[in-house]
Amino acid sequence: MNLEARRKEANACWDKLSRGDRPLVFVGSATCGLAAGVSDLQGFLNSELERLKLDVDVIPTGCIGMCFAEPLVDVKLPDQPRVCYAKVDRKTLTRILEQHVAGGKPLADLALGTLGDEEIAGIPKLFDLAVLKPQVRIALRNCGIINPADFNHYLARDGYLGLQRALSMNPDEVI
Repeated sequence: MNLEARRKEANACWDKLSRGDRPLVFVGSATCGLAAGVSDLQGFLNSELERLKLDVDVIPTGCIGMCFAEPLVDVKLPDQPRVCYAKVDRKTLTRILEQHVAGGKPLADLALGTLGDEEIAGIPKLFDLAVLKPQVRIALRNCGIINPADFNHYLARDGYLGLQRALSMNPDEVI
């Protein structure tokens, strides 16, 4: 299979995940999240999902660049924007799962921001926050957005486009 066919397959997987009918919970699982206690929170998350009988996909992500706000947990419900919650502990995680995931109501008082172009009343866009707004993300544009261990996620979000372009060029053009 060539790279373009593989990219189409990855796009289909990403679209099914991000636009599907299943709730998604993204958990910041990079070094900063680990230092902030996300390993304990992950175990608690699994037990709470079981207790609440919630059928969701849990996706580990890399660092989005706000280590001070870890542990980060994002919720993406079908037909709603992805909402990022900061400094999540067991108590706030339970509230997020009960009210946002199970109840469909994002928690503006706990939310840090939304990811993407969609907005929710009372919750700013994450990348409009002062810490992120001046940043121009090129190489790190997928950090905190995708599961870094999932090749489909990376490929669907334009991973390897530079390599693909370079392979179509002669050596002088690459230089």
